[in-house]
Amino acid sequence: MKILDTHAGSASSLVACQRIGGLDYVGFEINTKYFEAANRRLEEEKAQIRLFDLLEEQEKATQTTLF
Repeated sequence: MKILDTHAGSASSLVACQRIGGLDYVGFEINTKYFEAANRRLEEEKAQIRLFDLLEEQEKATQTTLF
């Protein structure tokens, strides 16, 4: 699925796509201040380490060492 947000604003819908995972997204914003704020917000969201991501990595590491 790909999400198109033609009025991204503060990028709430794009952040939700990032959090859910597996959703591609495209956002448009004409206002430069909103655009820059949305980019910062998305970059901060992408930089977050999620607990479930860590658990998944540990599970994969455990599986590979067992076999």
